[in-house]
Amino acid sequence: MATEILRRVELDNGGQRITTVHRTTGLRRWLLRMPERMERTIELDALGIDVLERCDGRTPVHDIVASMAESHQLDPLEAEQAVTAFLRMLIQRGVVAMVVTSP
Repeated sequence: MATEILRRVELDNGGQRITTVHRTTGLRRWLLRMPERMERTIELDALGIDVLERCDGRTPVHDIVASMAESHQLDPLEAEQAVTAFLRMLIQRGVVAMVVTSP
């Protein structure tokens, strides 16, 4: 399933309302009887947008955590817990996907 950001609407709190389009293909679509195209909308605050923009498909999670800790003056452990919990939520909602590579 591929995901792309369709719309971004700026919010008064510095966040954004993001609408994503999910395109389901192949066996998944046939087995789960999912529509070919689904739209979902979520609202993210400014920190959420910051994390999402760092998800470029190449940057490892530990680098995202380190850069968030540095740019927002957070304790590294606190940043790791917050960022990983937030990424889990984005994965569950289908906004991002995680790719695991072998070393």
